[in-house]
Amino acid sequence: MKDQKAFLEKRSQKYGPVFKTGIFFRPTVMIAGKEAMRDYLKIESSITDSSLPPSFVTLHTPYSALNQKGDRLKATRAAYDKVLGRGAIATYFPLIKEQSFGSVARMAEGNTNLMTPLNWSVFDLWFRLFTGKMATQEDLRLFKDFNDGLLA
Repeated sequence: MKDQKAFLEKRSQKYGPVFKTGIFFRPTVMIAGKEAMRDYLKIESSITDSSLPPSFVTLHTPYSALNQKGDRLKATRAAYDKVLGRGAIATYFPLIKEQSFGSVARMAEGNTNLMTPLNWSVFDLWFRLFTGKMATQEDLRLFKDFNDGLLA
């Protein structure tokens, strides 16, 4: 899906803020808009089951928010908020700026095929944020192999 926001806007105009679609060849309920999301979050823990393929569930392990419910999911989300919430993201801006400018400078030296270097840049940024070190080509290969396995 190239433009998730446009997809949600178009479908929610046609079907309303809560609608069914297919993702990874599975029926999936989508929620569009702040009000619909607020309503959903109030009842989420009592109504949701993952529609992801078994390979996703297995590879993400019980420690993944994808496979959690109730109090455990609430605790995981609180932990995520500490590293991905608005306050935390603001502390990442210097690294994001450095990474972005460096990536653009490297891309300017090469051809105009942006997807491969852009994908690498985003992966490297998240790798640096969460591990504190630069990703290697081997790290990228392992990440790609892992994600390829999710769809196997």
